[in-house]
Amino acid sequence: MCSSETFSDPLFWPALFETVRMLAVVTASTWIVSLMHRKRGIPTRDSTRRSIFGRFTAYELKTLILSLFGTDEVCPFLELHLGDEGRAVVQGLSPTGAQAAQVYEILVALQRHGLIDDAFFDALVAERPRREADIRRVQRGGTAADRRAA
Repeated sequence: MCSSETFSDPLFWPALFETVRMLAVVTASTWIVSLMHRKRGIPTRDSTRRSIFGRFTAYELKTLILSLFGTDEVCPFLELHLGDEGRAVVQGLSPTGAQAAQVYEILVALQRHGLIDDAFFDALVAERPRREADIRRVQRGGTAADRRAA
């Protein structure tokens, strides 16, 4: 904690002011560059993530899958609902790593094989019918930002 002597130090307030000023400059600069990129059509980090998976980001889909399935449920789901193609994806996975990393690897492989489509989302709904609203929101591309804007 800061003592009362810190606030009375003649160097404290100018240093604090300079730190806050620099933070404001960096934030404003980042915001301006982002706007310029969007105006010129230069891909931003969010737009490149979204383009990989279509209407939704990889993060949104990964978060959904992690909320729907336990650690040992994702691979059996793929094998059951996607048949031989799902089995091929599961067999190509690296056996180690965190669950989030494995789910992302699965999603990239599914996308590469063209398996993330309406049938994939229908299979998710069939497996977890009580979560249909969440599944369809991700399928439509709805995000938290979209809900705030509405």
